[in-house]
Amino acid sequence: RIPGMAHEQAPALALLNLLLPGPAPEDAARSPATLQALPGTGLSRDPGLLGRTLLLPATPSGNAAAREALQGIEQRWLDRLQRQWRPTPELQERFGLLRTDFERQWRLALHDPEHAPAMVSEAVGAGDWRLVFRVLEGLPQVRLDDVLAVAGAYLRSENRSVVRGVTDATITAPQTIEQPLGFLEGLFSRPVQVQRVDDPARVADGDAALGRGEGDAATAGASPVELFETDAAALDAATQRYTLPSGLRMAALSRPNRDERVSLLLQLRWGSPREMARWQAWRPLPALLEEGTTEHSAQQLRQIRQQLQMQVGFVAGPQGLSVQLQARRGTLVQALVLLREMLEKPLLPEAAFRREQAAALSRLGGGGAEERERQYRMLQQGLNRGEPGYVPSAAELAAAWREMRVEDVRAYHQRFWSANEARVAVVGALPDKLPGVLEDLIGRWKKPEAPAYQPFVQHHLPERAQRFVSRAAGDGPTQAAAMVVMHQEFPLQRDEPDSWPMQAAARILAGNGEPGGTRLADRLRAAESLSYAVNSSLRIASEGNRSYLRLQASSAPRNATRVEAAMREEIDRALADGVTADEVEAARRWLRANQRQALLNDVGLMALLMEQMDRGASFATEGAQASAALAALSVDSVNAAMRRLLRPEGWVTVVRGMAGP
Repeated sequence: RIPGMAHEQAPALALLNLLLPGPAPEDAARSPATLQALPGTGLSRDPGLLGRTLLLPATPSGNAAAREALQGIEQRWLDRLQRQWRPTPELQERFGLLRTDFERQWRLALHDPEHAPAMVSEAVGAGDWRLVFRVLEGLPQVRLDDVLAVAGAYLRSENRSVVRGVTDATITAPQTIEQPLGFLEGLFSRPVQVQRVDDPARVADGDAALGRGEGDAATAGASPVELFETDAAALDAATQRYTLPSGLRMAALSRPNRDERVSLLLQLRWGSPREMARWQAWRPLPALLEEGTTEHSAQQLRQIRQQLQMQVGFVAGPQGLSVQLQARRGTLVQALVLLREMLEKPLLPEAAFRREQAAALSRLGGGGAEERERQYRMLQQGLNRGEPGYVPSAAELAAAWREMRVEDVRAYHQRFWSANEARVAVVGALPDKLPGVLEDLIGRWKKPEAPAYQPFVQHHLPERAQRFVSRAAGDGPTQAAAMVVMHQEFPLQRDEPDSWPMQAAARILAGNGEPGGTRLADRLRAAESLSYAVNSSLRIASEGNRSYLRLQASSAPRNATRVEAAMREEIDRALADGVTADEVEAARRWLRANQRQALLNDVGLMALLMEQMDRGASFATEGAQASAALAALSVDSVNAAMRRLLRPEGWVTVVRGMAGP
């Protein structure tokens, strides 16, 4: 899924479309396939799809071996999608040729009487006929790094849909009937069981310790989780939760799959919120981890990761690090050995730090810095500099990057990074003795001198309404889209009764921005064609009570004032007149579908397992609470929550890129 033509990344996405790889060479040679562009691929007025259709010759798929062979072709193709996106001289050369050719074709199409009207029509539908020229003028400025960045942002498993079509008569569509869950589910839920382990090697010895029943190997037939992927009882039965001797907490969900994939999420945490708020040296660390260790060069790291079919990503913050790793069952232990090396013994070379520093300063000093700074002012919400939760402005971030030295980064890593406070969630075809492996490789990485972790609990602080406006420096064909953001904070905690009604309210107001059931999208996009995109962001606090709702819409700069006025009118109308029963029912269905979707992919399951560790919850308890709350949703509860928490005069508004003097 990718954004539409009006998005600033549209030129880079158009070039990414040209670079998508085909099937693995060995598969193409053994089973000739035809690669076609997915209908709707490329730039369109609305958010659409980037992808390919792989047409294989008629192949029998009536037995397990044949189906497994077909799925192997599919998996190898997906692996190529993930592995290709590294800057190499060959890719740089290919990219340069494709960019030149695409620019030439785009320019010729605009001079072609048969193609130009359709292109302009698409742009009009996206909000401005000049968007086709903005894309054309933006192509020469796109660099390979820009394409690699959008590849990393959009070519992710959680953003990917894979459709497998077969013609074999033995394959039939499953017939399912959705049964609503009543209050009885809660009567049978039990407190989650967390085993305290003295000897991880002994406890983990054997399949039963990792959620596999007697005689059920990872490569055997369908497991309960495969058969009932969204059933809370089956998920709990397949999950083991441990506290290991080092203090490492882990949750392992056995979910066998044919390619023996294992996904792992590691969270390391340290320090107090107030102490860590003074540090900025954590920012370049994730990128620098790729630049080699004391034992392997950057090139060797890439080669080893390719050999292990290992994918890893890092997200850092002032108080911790999150690592998402994926490998095969047979290579997971080796992948964990390499991960420990990358975390504990990075080289952190000065030349690589200088590149990251220069790139950060370029981003912060580019066009629109003033507009971004105004948005940062909104987000910081009155917190003082150096305090926990303070969001620095673009100017402050640039100053921090300029003052930063590689010695600061090394000192930060040496002082804080450790597994003193560590949690792991693992989902997939789990290897044997995994708790012992994690204890040895992660749990025992200690730094007693590092400050103990203290959670950052945010409490609601009343804020007065404010409005920030930045104007566009013109209204030419390449003028960036305007953005209207309306943000309001309110006191709400996840376990409070208004939590689910507010989720329904956010969906009714904007949802994900799709027309047909969300008020802002219906008004701004379907009815008045004012906005390119509309969406909402709702945060409900798990700790403390600082929550917020953020509504935003993009448009042509000249339409920003009308968009802001329409947003305020729709919000005021919703608060005054209330929502309807049909809207509440649509929101209920959408929230239920979102719940099920989170249980269908490994990333969603790992996130849920992490949340459950903090809450001492299980799939059954969380599912029962959610089912009861969704069943209780009503017009009255949604209206009452909105009117209690959202004040008409309480919106902090940012209008960025408005046209006019």
